[in-house]
Amino acid sequence: MSLTPPDLTKTLANQIADRLAAVDDLPRLLESMRQLGMFNGQMDLSTHQAQPLPTPAIGEATTRIGIWQPVTEQGQTRYERIETDPFNASRWSAAEHIPPKSAKKRIVYLGESVARGFFFDPHFNPVQVMESLLAAPPGDPGYEIIDLACNGQFMPGLLKLAHEAVALQPDLMILFAGNNWLEPATLWRELAPAMARTLRAGAGVAGINRVIENWLQQRAAAYVQQLSTLAQARQLPILVVIPEFNLADFASDTIIGTPKATGGQGVDPARWQQMLEQTRTAIDQGKWSEGESLARQLIAHDQGTTSAAYALLARCLQEQGHTPKAREALEQARDAMLWCWPLLTPRCPAVVRATILQEIDRVGAPWLSVIDLPSRFATWLEGAIPGRRSFFDYCHLTAEGTAMVASALVAAIRERLEGAQTDWHALMTRAPAPNQGIIRRAHLFAAMHNASWGQSRELVRHHAEQAAQQAAGEAGSPKAESPEAGPVTRLATFMADLACRRLPGALCDLFPEVLQADDLFATFRLADMGARRHDLLAEELTRAFQKNAPQLPDRIQQRLLREHALDASPIDLLDPYYHISTWCQPEGDWWKQSIHFKAYDRESRFLLVIADRSREVRLTLTHRIPPASTPDGALEVRINQTRLLCLPLHTTWTTTIIPIPAHHLRTGRNEITLHWPVIQPVPTAVTPLADRIDAGELPLLLQHWGEINTLLAEPAP
Repeated sequence: MSLTPPDLTKTLANQIADRLAAVDDLPRLLESMRQLGMFNGQMDLSTHQAQPLPTPAIGEATTRIGIWQPVTEQGQTRYERIETDPFNASRWSAAEHIPPKSAKKRIVYLGESVARGFFFDPHFNPVQVMESLLAAPPGDPGYEIIDLACNGQFMPGLLKLAHEAVALQPDLMILFAGNNWLEPATLWRELAPAMARTLRAGAGVAGINRVIENWLQQRAAAYVQQLSTLAQARQLPILVVIPEFNLADFASDTIIGTPKATGGQGVDPARWQQMLEQTRTAIDQGKWSEGESLARQLIAHDQGTTSAAYALLARCLQEQGHTPKAREALEQARDAMLWCWPLLTPRCPAVVRATILQEIDRVGAPWLSVIDLPSRFATWLEGAIPGRRSFFDYCHLTAEGTAMVASALVAAIRERLEGAQTDWHALMTRAPAPNQGIIRRAHLFAAMHNASWGQSRELVRHHAEQAAQQAAGEAGSPKAESPEAGPVTRLATFMADLACRRLPGALCDLFPEVLQADDLFATFRLADMGARRHDLLAEELTRAFQKNAPQLPDRIQQRLLREHALDASPIDLLDPYYHISTWCQPEGDWWKQSIHFKAYDRESRFLLVIADRSREVRLTLTHRIPPASTPDGALEVRINQTRLLCLPLHTTWTTTIIPIPAHHLRTGRNEITLHWPVIQPVPTAVTPLADRIDAGELPLLLQHWGEINTLLAEPAP
C-alpha cells in the first residue's frame, strides 16, 4: 500500500526534523523562515477568503490606501508605508511614501501583476517607462504617477482600492486589470447552486461553462458600472485597460483530457480519444485541411469544452495561412476549460473583454474610456499572434511588451489631459529598457514559472537559454560556486539545486545564501520550491548554464543522487515529486479527495533515480480502472521508452510485481511510463454529483483512465 495522509505527514515531519538537525547554523535558518512568515501562514495565498463584489465608500484623506497610512501635518496629508509583512510588502510598489498633491497632474495607477511588472519589478516596470516618457522640461510641472498596482489583486480589492485612492486627488485614474477575476473562493461560493442545477438539468460541463461565463459577464458589467458611478461622482477621468494573453506560446491545452459524461449527456471519452488521435495523425502527416475538418468534429463532439481541440484547430488554420481564424481558435482554447478553473493560469476571457467594451460604450461617456490591448497588440504585431516577443508566460510582459503598453498608456494620458494626439509607435522608440542583467534575471524566473505551469520543454529551454546567453559577460569567475559569480548565474545555480530537493526551498541549508542576495522576488519564488516536480527545470537550467557554471552538471547529478537515489528502502513513486505530468496531479494540489493516484492523461510518468545500475529493480504496482468501465486494450509499462510488459486491466485492485533488468537502467534519471488504453466509462450519475456540489465540495470533473494505489520501487532481492 502507498502511504496514507497521516503517514505522509509523519514522514515529512521526520524529514524536516532530520534536515534541521543537520544544519550548521540552525538559528540563522529559523530566522530566515520566520522572516518569510512560515510560522504564521503569511506565505499561504490560498488562505484568501471569498470576497463579495463591494460597493465601497469614496475614500477620504483619513483612509489607509493599500499599505500606506495617512499622516497629516500643517494641513497637508502624505501617506507613509507601514506594512511590515515582507511577503505582502513585496506585492506592492517599493515607494516609501506618497507625497501631498502638488501642481503636477497626478495619475493613480492600479492593477494586478501585469501592471506591477512581474518578473522585472522593482528594477523595471510600466510606471517607470511611463514616467520617462512623460518627463517634463525644466519649469514645467508635468506629471506624477502614484503606483498602486499589486500582485495577486482580485476584483473586489481592486474596486475598494480605487474608491480609497480618490483621497489622493488624482487628475486621472488607470485600472489595468482583468486577469484575476476567476477567483476560486468567490466563484465557488456564488456559483455552486447554479452549477448543481445545471447538472441536474442535463446540460453537463458545457452548461457549467455557460454558468461561469454569465457570472463573469455580470461581474464585468458591475465593475464598469461602479467605475462609471465613481468617475461621475468625482468628475474623475478613469482609463480601463484590458489585458492580452500569450496566445502563440503559452499552451492552454496542458490539461489533456475530457470532462466526465454526466447522466448520459456530454462527451464520450473513448470516442473523443479516438478522434483526437486521428486529428493528431493528420497533423503529423501535414494534412492541414483534413486536420482542420477533424478538429472541428472534435470540437462539436466535446461541445467546446476542451482546450486541446481548439489548439489543434489553430495549428491547422495557421499552417494554411488563416492567421485571424487561428487567433480566434487560440482565444477559444484559452476559454474552453473555464469549468476546470482552479487549474487555469490567470487570464482575461473573451466574455470579460467583450462586456467591458460594450458597457463602457454604453455608460462610459464622458468620464470612462478604454484601452483594448488585444487590438493594440494586433496593430503593433501587424496581425501576428502575440507570443514570446511580448510575453514571458501567460500574460506577464517582456521589456518590449512593457514598452508597447506603456507607450499606449502615455498616448492616452496626453490625449485625455492635454487634448494632444501622440503617436504611441514613436513613443516606443524613446522608451527606456532594463539592462541585460535584469532581462536575464526575468528570463530565469520565466523558465521556472513556465515549468511549474506544465509548459513545453522547448519554451522552458528558450527562457533558460536567454537567461544564460550573456551570463558569460557577468563580472567575476564563471564558476557558479564562486562568490564572485554573476548574480544571474548564482540564482540559476540556487534554483537548479533547490529544484532537486525534497523539502521546500526555505527549509534547505542552501536558503540562507539565497537571502543574502537581498532580492524579495527571488526569495519568495525559491522559498516555495520543493515537494513538487521540478525535474524539467533542473535539467534545462543545467544544460543552459553549464558553460557559465562548469561544475553545475556534476553538482546537480550528485544532489539528485543524494536526495532521491534508490537504496535499501523502497521509494514511493506516488510521491508528488516523482510524478511527471503535463500538469500537476490535480487532486494532490487542489482537492485531496482520494488517497489513490488518478491518471487524467493517457500516460502516467514517474521518475526513478538510480545510483547503482548494476542491480535489478523491482516495481510493485497495484492498479485498476474506474468501476464499471470497460478497457480497450492493456496497460503498457515502459522504462526509458523500452516496453517491459503489458498488463490486463480490471475494475478490481490488482497487484503485479514487475522486474526491471539492470541493463535497462541508467545512472541518475530514469522514467517509468504507464500507458493506459482507452476505456469506456459508465456515465457519472448526476444526482450524487450535484448533491456533492450543493454540500460545498469541489468535485473534479475530468475523466480519468486508471487508478494506482501502490507504485513502489525497491532493489530486487
